[in-house]
Amino acid sequence: YMFLEMVHAGLFDGCSFILNAMHVIKAAPLPYDGSSASQKVKAFTKLGLESVAFREYSPDYPHEQYTVGFAADGSPSFYINTQDNSELHVGEPCFAKVVSGFDTVARLEAAPTRNGIFYRRRIGLKKVVIL
Repeated sequence: YMFLEMVHAGLFDGCSFILNAMHVIKAAPLPYDGSSASQKVKAFTKLGLESVAFREYSPDYPHEQYTVGFAADGSPSFYINTQDNSELHVGEPCFAKVVSGFDTVARLEAAPTRNGIFYRRRIGLKKVVIL
């Protein structure tokens, strides 16, 4: 429900994919245009969505390839599993699955990183929609 609220409010629009490590591609509320993150943080905070207050986890929803989960730190950051990470992400909410656009996920996996973790440049989320 929380992710749907975030998307409905347009909070991830203009944010970034920031890293590709340990078989996850992580998006965070950081503007991809390099501008200050403070306005993004304020927008999440204004709606009470700056953190995942209740990290609902169920073993019935494992972190399989192409599933989507919230970051372990409780922030509104989310990630896409690029392979089965069920054993690595026990206790972390897994709440969605990518059902199309696998070529885009592959391009994100192939994008250049610094130190094999952070993207050399932030990769923008122009607009986030739920189908």
